[in-house]
Amino acid sequence: MTIDAIKSEVSIEAPVGVVWELVTQPENLNRWWTDEAEFDLETGAVGQLVWIDKATSHRDMTALTIESVVEHHLFSFRWVYESGETPREGNSMLVEFFFESRSGGTLLRVEESGLETMPWSTSDKESFLGDHEQGWSFHLATLREYAHGKVTNL
Repeated sequence: MTIDAIKSEVSIEAPVGVVWELVTQPENLNRWWTDEAEFDLETGAVGQLVWIDKATSHRDMTALTIESVVEHHLFSFRWVYESGETPREGNSMLVEFFFESRSGGTLLRVEESGLETMPWSTSDKESFLGDHEQGWSFHLATLREYAHGKVTNL
């Protein structure tokens, strides 16, 4: 496997400040990505993201650790690490959201990297890659729609 990063981007017709809030505030993440999110927006903070299977009510919880917060420019965190581990390169994935103000809106780029260094089988890495490529594409489209509704209601 030679792909180490999943990269996606979306143009959103909303100011960068609005998009920043939609990506970095747990109550907004719950509208376009997760079912529940809990974290403080500060470097080093630990939190969690939860997805709930509607058919079974099974809760899939993922811990995260905030890596970087540069308001209106960069928000990043590490996730997909074993319980009790301190997330670092080699035992977790790094998700970075890059915000770029553009005329008429915001370009949001997302990079999820670290796949090659994860201690998984090639098959598990390929499955993760496929799932997350599709997932980011779907969720960023949902974010674009959610942002449109937020801007329309301002």
